[in-house]
Amino acid sequence: MVTRWADDESFRAWAAQRSPRDPSQTVSPAEGILEFEVVDLD
Repeated sequence: MVTRWADDESFRAWAAQRSPRDPSQTVSPAEGILEFEVVDLD
């Protein structure tokens, strides 16, 4: 999956407003972001 953000500040603002998910309400208790890498595709 590739997600593009205008800049690092935009990503951090989005990440800061996210609420933790309740594992009992997901398909799998292990669902979530395992890891990510920020790359410049330009």
